Amino acid sequence: MDLLISNSRASYYIGGTEVVSMHQVEHLARFGHNILYVVRQVPEESKSEYFTDFEQRVRRDELPIEIARVAIDAPFGNGHSWDIWNEEARCFGEAAQGVYTSAMRKADASISHMSADALYLPDSKPQILHLHGSPKQRDELIDESMEHPTRTVAHAESIKQWWHNHYPDVPMDIFRNGVPFETFEHPVESDRPIDILYVGRLLAHKGVHDILAAANAEQKIVIAGSGNERDELQRTIRERSLDAELVDAPSQAEIIDLYKQSKIFACPSRGKEGVLTTMLEAGAAGCAVVTASGSGMTDLAKHRQNSRVVEPGDVAALSENFLSLLDDEPARLRIAKTMQDEIRENWSWEKRIKRLAALYEKAL
Repeated sequence: MDLLISNSRASYYIGGTEVVSMHQVEHLARFGHNILYVVRQVPEESKSEYFTDFEQRVRRDELPIEIARVAIDAPFGNGHSWDIWNEEARCFGEAAQGVYTSAMRKADASISHMSADALYLPDSKPQILHLHGSPKQRDELIDESMEHPTRTVAHAESIKQWWHNHYPDVPMDIFRNGVPFETFEHPVESDRPIDILYVGRLLAHKGVHDILAAANAEQKIVIAGSGNERDELQRTIRERSLDAELVDAPSQAEIIDLYKQSKIFACPSRGKEGVLTTMLEAGAAGCAVVTASGSGMTDLAKHRQNSRVVEPGDVAALSENFLSLLDDEPARLRIAKTMQDEIRENWSWEKRIKRLAALYEKAL
């Protein structure tokens, strides 16, 4: 297939949607498909490390990926405001019309990763919209956006349920994210100095405050990422005298090292998200996963089988599971090994990408 894939934010923002779209582009290309990847043009110093590494792999391996960069005069999204994301989508979509029109003479389909982006992709060929999460409520912009896709792809069962309840006439499939397993694989072992690790955006709905509320002063905690909750997290650490470190904007190499050093990976999200890329990475690296049941994580995480699962916002249960896993090493290693085996067997991109290509072909 020849595919146009649009994600303006991928060049500068490191979020789950952006990371997943880059993985999809790369592995679709490795699977033999030709990709035009349309992103926002940004100064070299504003590029994310993730995108720079992606560009290098494209050149090194001579992948059939053309990267089209579109310059716009609009604020950069920061994960804190949907108004900014939507304004960027409008500016980018309008500026990219020439690229889109030219590309669709050859492309079999166009693909977007945020509902507002779907407004600006051409309707001349099948259009596919990936749904990475569920908004708090529907609005006019979302209603208009959902009139355009030929098919949609939800990244978890819970995400599909929300969108299908509100837009029952829109064709919808499920595709769960993958992980480059070999990049993160590490032996499951007891001798790890970090007790509890979180990696991701420092946003309230991620449950990062719940992690600190559930931890105690005897546990070694690392919170790695950037976001607008950083100052509040630092205040909590001081007030509770926690042995916790905030690592700002860690590199990919630093993240991999943190996974390998950590006993528990905590991702007790309160949001409506898909299976987090960081959870897959941490599970591949041999961490015991503690997550929450209100999001797509339970498509993979099964309580007391390959993880511990609590209700969103249940700090007492989160604390109890931290304590029990740190006190019971055999139980911790058992669920970590079970999770790692499950990810190795079923969640590598090499296996997932065939399913994604089949979904795209079904839309043609």
